[in-house]
Amino acid sequence: VPGGHCFDNPKHVRRAYDWFAKHRTGWRTKIFLYPDLASRWREDRCLKGAAKDFIQTPADQDVDMFLIRCAMEGIRGRPVRIVTNDLFRDYRGKTLEGGVVTDDWVKEHTVKFVFVEGEFKPDFNSSEMPAESQIPVLPAADVGDDDRG
Repeated sequence: VPGGHCFDNPKHVRRAYDWFAKHRTGWRTKIFLYPDLASRWREDRCLKGAAKDFIQTPADQDVDMFLIRCAMEGIRGRPVRIVTNDLFRDYRGKTLEGGVVTDDWVKEHTVKFVFVEGEFKPDFNSSEMPAESQIPVLPAADVGDDDRG
């Protein structure tokens, strides 16, 4: 999904999920699904075995703000990084209980990515935190039936 903010098909989600399982064994990956995708993608054969790591985002909340709050607060005391190409420009300068969304905050709490010939390629643009303390979240949205690999 070059240039995409989130993952738009189950194959991409699976490739990213598997990449973290193989290359960041100390990280616990969670897949955040928009409500309209949750029921469809739970049954998708590409995501078989990953459903235990699905988290459905609340239908009545701003999804980006929900992700930002999760990253600021952590999950079960562990830091969170959002795997997204979203720059969260609309949220810059906003103060939440966990801090302020700044350029530096976005760099520290996101992992940018591209797909090259169908292969997931993350870009760790900021200093790495200890491998055992990460929880990457993969935001997923249905943006059409495009299947780029």
